[in-house]
Amino acid sequence: MAHVFISYHKDSSRAYARQLADHLIARGFDVWIDDRIDFGSEWERAIFEDGLDRAAAVVVIMTKGAWESRWVRREREYAEFKRLPIIPLRAEDYIFPPYLATQFVDVRGWVLPPDTFLDALAELGVTRRADRGA
Repeated sequence: MAHVFISYHKDSSRAYARQLADHLIARGFDVWIDDRIDFGSEWERAIFEDGLDRAAAVVVIMTKGAWESRWVRREREYAEFKRLPIIPLRAEDYIFPPYLATQFVDVRGWVLPPDTFLDALAELGVTRRADRGA
């Protein structure tokens, strides 16, 4: 089962990332987000092997803090190396320089993305069930 991987900065968008994950799960999508890493697990292995290697798509929540985050950068670079589709969400008045010419979803004001975003995830191969996702 292919999931969507959510990349975010803990200090600037943790609450929104959790809200987004819950929204996607409630609409049938499988989601991988790092707040589900089990205690005692090795972070890097969990993020790259469980999270990104098994993802159908990556959602990057763009904030200034995320741009400066070493972990968000590593996740983006690995996703690009793996040629995973990346959908940036613009959560603040900031756009990552590499995504200036990339279509993003505007969620400024911390709004949830529109249904067209959900349709795009499904088209990219993210597992979507008729009931609740995982």
